[in-house]
Formats: sequence, structure tokens, C-alpha cells
Amino acid sequence: MKPSNWGFTLVELLVVVSIIAILAALLVPVLAQARLKAEQSQCLSNQYQLGLAMQMYVQDYDDRLFTCVRWTAKDPQNVTVFSRALGVNTTAQIIAGHAGGFGLLWYNLLEPYAHSEQILRCPADDHPTLSPNYSGMSSIARSYVAMRPVEDLELPQIDKPALSMVLTEKWGVAANGEPITDCWVEPFNGDFNIDQATGKMSLAGNRHAGGLNCTFFDGHAKWLSAAEIDRSKDLTGCALVHSYPWNDMCDTSLPGCTNTADDPTAGGNICNQSSYP
Repeated sequence: MKPSNWGFTLVELLVVVSIIAILAALLVPVLAQARLKAEQSQCLSNQYQLGLAMQMYVQDYDDRLFTCVRWTAKDPQNVTVFSRALGVNTTAQIIAGHAGGFGLLWYNLLEPYAHSEQILRCPADDHPTLSPNYSGMSSIARSYVAMRPVEDLELPQIDKPALSMVLTEKWGVAANGEPITDCWVEPFNGDFNIDQATGKMSLAGNRHAGGLNCTFFDGHAKWLSAAEIDRSKDLTGCALVHSYPWNDMCDTSLPGCTNTADDPTAGGNICNQSSYP
């Protein structure tokens, strides 16, 4: 008997292709969501490890947190250190145990305790800032920033360590496309302001489902929504700004404060008495 020819008809092929397309359309968003969730979890793990390193650092430095360092030039001999403990803005050289400014950057201070530069990068950050290591080489891919309201404070000064944010995320680039290189978040300068058009914060990077991972003074880490931070005087750091005003970190509505907001059109100083929660 001669065997009959066998094959798919065009209709059958189209049905199979349609089924595959439908399955792909269902699976791709699920897989993408799973990837985003995994990135959020890894970022949270990074911040948890940074929280442990911070706790060890604080124990070694009499319960006092690191202070803010600002470059006036890319030179360790030309750096401004804002220190409540000293009561002045001073140069890096007078800080005991540190010959230059690079070693005073918060992430370099934590490195001996964390023993890893990789935990400074969020896997969802496509544009981490290449930051100087202890020797001054721009080799550290950094996605995180420290909070100025808690800088240089001692543990007994913090009434709510579990609500006092120390480290959080930043965007890789600003709305104008320029790289964000800041080491510190300044809520009183509009860094937590939310752009209603995009839902993005000014500097803080709410890249994880509209929220961001944060590390707190007591060492724990958790995810918070942008709205949750915005409506809390503790999470924004505004309560500490009012409890310990100094230098440029103060309420612009009070006499003697010369601080100016970075983006007045987006809400200005969130910590002003007239606007903070």
C-alpha cells in the first residue's frame, strides 16, 4: 500500500502560532515582574549588609555616625567636612586618623566592616555613580546615598532609631539626563520631592515599584513607598532637622537660615515648618 502524505494544514499552523503567542504574552510580564522583584530583594539585601556594617562602625566610634563630606575640588586636600561634633566646617586633615578626604566618604568608612564594594550597587541601577575609593580611584559603582539629617549624630540623640533613615537609593541620572553623583540626600533641599508628571523623586531613586529600599539607624532595612516617606516627618528626617538645626541644614522659614531649595517649583523645602507633616 502506498503511504499517504501527512502534514499540518495552514489553519492548524496558525492555531499553534496563535497559542504560542498568547502564552508568550502571558509569561513575559510575569517573568519581567519576577526579575524586578529579584532586583528589589537583592538591593534590600545589600542595604541590610550595609546596615550591619554601619552598626559595627557606630560601635567603634562611640555611637556616633559618620559626617558629611563635600568636594570643593577632586582633591583630598581640598574637601569640606561638615561636623557637628567639631561645630565647624573644616578640612579633612584635622580629622584624626584620616590623611585625606577620600577616606572620609561614608561608603569608604563602611568598607572595612562590609568587606565588599559590590553591595554598594543596586542591580536595577543602570547608571551607578563611579565613586572614588579610599585611594581616590573612581572604581566603586555606587547606587546609594546617606541622609544628612542623621549625619554626625550620636545614638542617644536619636529618639526613633527604627524610623531614622541613614542610607537609601538614588537615581543614576537626573531628569535633564545629567549623572547624579551626590553622596548625601538632603530632604530640606527637595531631594524627596515627587514630580507629579513622572512619579519620580528629585534625587532619591524610587525605582522599585514606586518605592525605595532604606537602611535605618538601628541597622534594619526595608522597602518604603515614596508616599509613605513624603508624609512622615521621621522618615524624611524633618524631625531631626528641627531638633538639631545647624549650618545649611535648617528650616528656611526660620530666621537665620540661609538654606535654599534646589527645586522650588517641585515643592521647595519639605522640612519647612509650614509644609512638613
